Amino acid sequence: MDARRHQVYCAAYDQDGTVIEPDTIPPLELAEKLKQTQGPLLFVGDASDLYHDLFASELGSRYHLAPAHLKDLSAASLCSLAAEKVAKDPSCAVETDQLTINYLRKPQAVREREARLAKEQADREDAQKAGEKS
Repeated sequence: MDARRHQVYCAAYDQDGTVIEPDTIPPLELAEKLKQTQGPLLFVGDASDLYHDLFASELGSRYHLAPAHLKDLSAASLCSLAAEKVAKDPSCAVETDQLTINYLRKPQAVREREARLAKEQADREDAQKAGEKS
């Protein structure tokens, strides 16, 4: 969730693959996109609590929160969900080398650090140019 921009990081998948491509969008826009899908919707992540009332009212009985021990996204919770799925349907298992991390946006701290470093580099270059002119 990107609270500063009032957006949620989202994606939706079913047994056939991707239903909604990974994106960062306003919560109401996500609800509208999900209304066009079929079946129950299992929500994970911190936005599911923050926007619980909105998702529940917009999506009705299709809206479900993941159990507390799986709701917060982490490698462990994703592996636990995957293990449950594979236990029910072994054909959906994938090799670990097929898994990739997809960061939709760098964390705020990383973006700020990169901006600060770029500014420091530009300042050094400007100072060097000024020194060469004198």
